Amino acid sequence: MSRPGSSCDEISTVSPAPRPVYIPSLEAGELVLRTYQEELVQTALEGKNCVIIAPTGSGKTEVAIYAAMKHISRREAFGEHSRKNTH
Repeated sequence: MSRPGSSCDEISTVSPAPRPVYIPSLEAGELVLRTYQEELVQTALEGKNCVIIAPTGSGKTEVAIYAAMKHISRREAFGEHSRKNTH
């Protein structure tokens, strides 16, 4: 089926080339939170469960990544696995 004003019978899509996975390093200072993000992450850094509600584009994902990376680096610093064995 063609669209009005189009001589093309098929619509083709172009997929972007896959980008390499980038993993920021806390030690290298590659993931720096803004002041309000530091406030949002405090509950998680205290080991408590939390839900972050903030506008689109405010950096919720960065806050979650930061909390997860801090958790993993703390456990590794004490020679523990990054996940607790619950079995």
